[in-house]
Amino acid sequence: MLQIKALTGKPAPAWGDAVVVPVLKGNANGGGSLFKTLNASLKGALADLIKLGDFTGKCEEIHVVHARSKALPPRVILLGLGDAKSFTPEKGRRIGGRLARRALDLKLRKLTLGGVPAGAGLDVHRGTGALVEGLCLGSYRYDDWKTKDKKTVTLKSVGVVPDDTAPLKQHQEALNTIAAACSASHTARDLGNRPCNDLVPSTLA
Repeated sequence: MLQIKALTGKPAPAWGDAVVVPVLKGNANGGGSLFKTLNASLKGALADLIKLGDFTGKCEEIHVVHARSKALPPRVILLGLGDAKSFTPEKGRRIGGRLARRALDLKLRKLTLGGVPAGAGLDVHRGTGALVEGLCLGSYRYDDWKTKDKKTVTLKSVGVVPDDTAPLKQHQEALNTIAAACSASHTARDLGNRPCNDLVPSTLA
């Protein structure tokens, strides 16, 4: 199960293999404080991607930028949320799942996720939680009956940097609730995936 921790501060190498920046469609500035901080560190490179149309922020769009800076994680990942007015928690979970699959492709062990930026009609707190939930559920793997591959890399740790002013303790409590729910879902999936000759009724009981 993923370790999830609420974070504050500026981007740093300790944030892991990548920092993920949620971006709303049609927002030339990216919309969040983390975007602005990273864009300044990368000398406007993130804003240029939006200005040139290489990244639009459409729902589930992902763009990887290599930071090439010792002061930052090696990758900055732009994550499209779509239009603010049409964003829902269900879309957030789907986007989080898409991010989980990309993290597996990139062999990321640890990443830091920025909070959903404020937007018209957008519930920021629920939006960030939905992304985290989708990321947790999307990272599920059942490998008990597969040949062990020492080269397989899975996501182990996620930091979350909220984009609002609520106390960090409040965010951590919310993340703990999400982690507990996802852990229960993973356990149920494990039970469902085990073959009947391994998980007999008496064992399940």
